[in-house]
Amino acid sequence: INAVAAAARKHLLEYHEGWFQCKNPVCRRLTRTMPLGSAKCRACHEGLERKSTEANLYTQLVYFQSLFDMERAQKKLEAENKERKEKGKQELKLDLKPDEAAFCNDLHRFVTDRYVNKSGFNYINLGNLFTSIFS
Repeated sequence: INAVAAAARKHLLEYHEGWFQCKNPVCRRLTRTMPLGSAKCRACHEGLERKSTEANLYTQLVYFQSLFDMERAQKKLEAENKERKEKGKQELKLDLKPDEAAFCNDLHRFVTDRYVNKSGFNYINLGNLFTSIFS
């Protein structure tokens, strides 16, 4: 659990540090300051973009969540075995001891509860989304 939490914290910290990177592939200068009035690099005057975006952070957190999702793994295994059976190949088995499966479930719950569910990127308020259409 500590390794997963440390990796998630690393990505959260990288996002919250707020680094911007020059879009110019030659320059690629990093800065945390945004010039007033424009998002231009001070060195080459090209545009700046966030180094770590909300979407990248959310994708990484969902990846950590999917690593330990036993239900998803079981469904994928069943689909794979169905294809293998049609081709006449031997079926694959998921041989986990009960304590290993419980550990994976605990890690999945930990990542889901602690990181993914707390992400604002995970929530869409449909009432606000359609307000302009129906008002």
